[in-house]
Amino acid sequence: MIVTTTKHAIKVQADDIKNRFYSGRMDALLDELQIGDVEDFERGIKNLHADIVTVDEEGYSSLFRDGYTMVLLGEKDFEFIETWFKRDMPAAGPEELVVSIMRGKEVIEEVHYSDLSY
Repeated sequence: MIVTTTKHAIKVQADDIKNRFYSGRMDALLDELQIGDVEDFERGIKNLHADIVTVDEEGYSSLFRDGYTMVLLGEKDFEFIETWFKRDMPAAGPEELVVSIMRGKEVIEEVHYSDLSY
């Protein structure tokens, strides 16, 4: 039996993901400094460093699994994912969703829908 699967791929540049992630985390860290919460700021810096090391050693999947999907993707891409998860699977056959992380035109990692959390 032959089964056809429709694959939806959201392509995003690795540097764009890092930029969005770092910007969001830095905003939160600066907020903690402004309210004078030095301990949370220091803990946040350590956690950010750990995330940077994890991405470098293991890739981006862990950030998506940890619930940063909304932060890592642009608005339209995230809206597509949100809509995709809310709908029923079509009768036409199974579908797959991946986030293709690119460096230029090369795919360096694919994050499957089972790893997307928000």
